Amino acid sequence: MKTKQHWVPALAVAGIFWLLVPAHDVAAQDSQSELDDIAEQAKADRINISLKELHPDYVEAFLKVQSALQDGTLDEAAAALQPMSDYRGSAGYPDAEEAHYQLLVFWLAQAAGDDRVARGALEQVVSSGHGRIDYDIYIPAAMDLLKQQVQEKAYAESLVTHDLLQKSGSGRDASASVSDIMTKVRAIVEGDEPVVISGTLDGGGRWSRQMIRRGMFIDAPDGGISNQVFDCENKQASVAWQPGSELAVPESWGACRLTLEGESGAGFEWVQVTVP
Repeated sequence: MKTKQHWVPALAVAGIFWLLVPAHDVAAQDSQSELDDIAEQAKADRINISLKELHPDYVEAFLKVQSALQDGTLDEAAAALQPMSDYRGSAGYPDAEEAHYQLLVFWLAQAAGDDRVARGALEQVVSSGHGRIDYDIYIPAAMDLLKQQVQEKAYAESLVTHDLLQKSGSGRDASASVSDIMTKVRAIVEGDEPVVISGTLDGGGRWSRQMIRRGMFIDAPDGGISNQVFDCENKQASVAWQPGSELAVPESWGACRLTLEGESGAGFEWVQVTVP
């Protein structure tokens, strides 16, 4: 059975987001429809440019998924994406093809309303797509991710995204528009004041962030947190969470990413402090 849905991409070719303006009459609706068609074609044209160096069989598979997404048939898009996923699982893709694959996953998950998968794919698009996906597609994606990261207080991650934007040609103009905010973010990361971030474990019972201080503790009055997993440059470790426990990550471990594990929906405050 086909699932027909009207899909409006969150990324515009000429800007960060589509601006949705209610149509007040048939003429306005027709005009908006024409503009949407033009924008869709422009996006397709830009993608075709970035696909030109890829294997022809891959390009054919990519365009099949993209066409189904543009038609709003999400089940057909998912079915067309499956062989690509199977091949990726068995043989893997080169970097450029992997970046475009993640772009398809992002578009499909976004259209289906799966925010968790869309966010994970968007992160992959931005991290692996620099220099591989056409800038007119890449830059709005990176700006979208940057906005989310700043709002979530994912400070270290947002600096990485901002640095990628600054390396992306015309992305420098986009990154300049948030330079004041990013200056404040950098000051937080490089400072020594305590940093408090509120969070909730996702549907899989996980939550993850890059650490910006070596000292930390988790305040979870209602419990629900079981493990604190540290994925560091020079060390991997898992520490059971206990109420009131404070931890200091050794400097020798290098930069670390913390993942909390526990019950889905468990809320907490993560407090990071400078270690003398």
